[in-house]
This record gives sequence, structure tokens and C-alpha cells, in this order.
Amino acid sequence: MAGKRSTVTGFREAAQVFDRLPERVQNRVLQRVANAGARVFRAAIQAAAPVSDIQSAASKKYGHLRDNIKQRVMRKMQSKSARGAQVHTGNAFWALFIEIGVRGIPANPFMRKATEDHSDTAVEAMRNMMGKGIEAEAKKLAGSYATAKKSLR
Repeated sequence: MAGKRSTVTGFREAAQVFDRLPERVQNRVLQRVANAGARVFRAAIQAAAPVSDIQSAASKKYGHLRDNIKQRVMRKMQSKSARGAQVHTGNAFWALFIEIGVRGIPANPFMRKATEDHSDTAVEAMRNMMGKGIEAEAKKLAGSYATAKKSLR
């Protein structure tokens, strides 16, 4: 299966503004960006998740596959400034069996197909969030600097 390419424009200009922000503000923006992409993938995977009319013992105990698909912030990263989000199947351990197939169950790569089909949408959501995040944080900083400047008078 061939890989998919995405092109993001305007990133160089955004990066120049981004680099001027304090590190903690950069981290906040990056986390919002990662979450925006993960939200798109989570929704796509939930929509693509197979649903059975028959409730298995596992789904009785742990809930339906679709209900177990969630996202979370990745806390432990290699770099202090790295940020990420993860889409996971929670307690639905059988999602892997469905995805890759096992004896008696043919592969149904619903997660891979959903992420491939929605990668452009996720990139667009991340790009939009980057712009909104930088703008929002810059406004906050400008407001706090203006307040500090007034108090010095």
C-alpha cells in the first residue's frame, strides 16, 4: 500500500512567530495541536469500528469496541518540549484481533483505513489549531505585557 503525502503551506511563517513565544506557551500550543489531530483520528476510528448484533462475553464485561476508543495526552515523551496525543482502544483488547486477524477471524484493518482516509483532515485540523493557538497565546501575552507596563507607570 502506497504512503500518502500531505502538504502544509504557511508553516514557515507560523514557525517564525511560534519561535518567539516562551517555551511553556509553545508547549501549550503543541499539545492543543496534537489533540486536534487525535480528535479527528478518534472520531474516524470510532465511526469505522465494526459493530456486532451479538454481544460477546468481552463486550459485556468491558463495553463495546466503539465506546472504548478514546484519546489521551502522552505524558512521558523523550524531550521535555515534545507533545503528543494517543488514540487507544481502552479495555477493548480484541480490537487488535479484528485489526490484524487471527485464526478464524479475517483481518479487518478498520483503524489503519480510518487513519489513512482521514490523514489530510487531521493535518488540516492541526494546521488550523496551530494558527488559532499561536494567535490566542500571543493575545494573552500581549494583554499581560500591557497590564505589566501600566503597573510600572
